[in-house]
Amino acid sequence: MALKHLAYPSFEVVFVGHAPDLDAYDLPDEIAQAVHYVPSPGAALPAQRNIGLRAARGEVVAFLADDGVPEPDWLDHLAMAFVDPEIGLAGGRVRAGDGVAYRFEGAWSDLAGQETPFRTPEAARLASDAARFPVLRATNCAFRRPALMEIGGFDESAGAGLDVLDAARRLGGAGWMTGWLPEAEVYQEVEPSYDAAERAAALAYFIARHTPEAEQAAALDQVVARMGEHAAIQEGRHRAPKLPLALTVFDRLILPFGARLPDSRLSLAVLSGPSLRGSVEMRGIARALTIRGHRVAFFNTRAPRSPKSVKFSDGFWVHEGFEEGNRDVYRVLTGRPKPLIEVSRLANQRHFDAVLRPSAWDLWLDREGWLPLKTALEPNLRVHLLREKEGLMAMIRDEVTAAMVEDAPNAIPIPTPPRPTSPGRRSATVSSR
Repeated sequence: MALKHLAYPSFEVVFVGHAPDLDAYDLPDEIAQAVHYVPSPGAALPAQRNIGLRAARGEVVAFLADDGVPEPDWLDHLAMAFVDPEIGLAGGRVRAGDGVAYRFEGAWSDLAGQETPFRTPEAARLASDAARFPVLRATNCAFRRPALMEIGGFDESAGAGLDVLDAARRLGGAGWMTGWLPEAEVYQEVEPSYDAAERAAALAYFIARHTPEAEQAAALDQVVARMGEHAAIQEGRHRAPKLPLALTVFDRLILPFGARLPDSRLSLAVLSGPSLRGSVEMRGIARALTIRGHRVAFFNTRAPRSPKSVKFSDGFWVHEGFEEGNRDVYRVLTGRPKPLIEVSRLANQRHFDAVLRPSAWDLWLDREGWLPLKTALEPNLRVHLLREKEGLMAMIRDEVTAAMVEDAPNAIPIPTPPRPTSPGRRSATVSSR
């Protein structure tokens, strides 16, 4: 669902899954009809990536894990890197399951697969050398498709998450530069975990492939000391490479992702009320606006002592945990509620058109002089415009009124039975391997 919110103007979605068709995933019809589904029963992750790479038709192919949630401007940042003809791969930061902490902020790897974080906050153009190379995470990486296919694609013998590391090393060795785009962010709910024996075998395979022969014994000793798994390490050392891809002529046209939100849709920040009832009502309005096809981020302040978190749920972002301790003390010390600071931080990244809020926020907003333009939609709801667009206020008024009057009563989350699968529903195209 988060792919609907991507701002990039035209892209294709290739979904590689183990099921024979999309019916097994119970996707909304609009999504199912807009993706190119490729079944891959029993295939390991490196093989699935190769299947997707073979099926894709874009010049650049970006990869997400099934629990990866990209920011709306994710593809915009990644695509910027490939304007440089020397860039062969690119990626950005990965946030942890709480949507706040960083799980990955960039790293170098040596030729034994050991990483050293670099945490470069600015975009960078990085080159490999004889001793190290920049690495990316599998849930947030993009490759120049012809370059990757020319080196055989992902090595299916690498395994255990090291196929992306291996590809980065081989592309760097072939002279391709790496683009580091820290603002191309992805949220990943759960950190990938791998079987210990397979991980040890994969490291041994990587060492056998890339570490200078004189250094291999010491590198393998370190793996044994950390992980044990002697038998698996011996097996990994003697694996043969499996690089099945070759650059071939395209055999189908690109299928643009037709389910993305049109440019005419609104991007709104919705602030919760100070009471439980107000919070539920505002969340209902946020969900109703999402159902109407708008991009929405809901900022909930009802849990003052909860950890800060960001989730993508029911088709919109939910931000929580901004107020620690006594709200009045914080207001006296800073003059601005924390949710507004968070909205300010994300305003350009999410491209907000306006902030929707209960009238109860007026005292704080007037005191700070923050966003002086205020327009009442009705006695208890106000909007602050963040962008100057002709007709924007009228559109917001119409859409919010429709959401409140027509949709919001049914939009407040209540337990519902699973939606039945439409008989005979298929994706726009279904491919064999």
